Amino acid sequence: MLSCQHIAEYATDYVEGRMNFWQRLKFRMHLRACVHCERFIRHMGLTCILSGRCAHQLATQEEVEAVLERIKSSQ
Repeated sequence: MLSCQHIAEYATDYVEGRMNFWQRLKFRMHLRACVHCERFIRHMGLTCILSGRCAHQLATQEEVEAVLERIKSSQ
């Protein structure tokens, strides 16, 4: 299984979809077992989406706006 350090080093490649099937599978196996890395990758993906720097769109603009609206309304 991959280490947490490995997850941190290659997180951008994972989030931007620049891994082959087997690399993604190893990543996902670690993420299912490690709540800290799973949270890190989730936050990184959201940051990527909101900053507009992703190589591909992970969520539609409407989905992002809906999440932001829920965050605002819960404060």
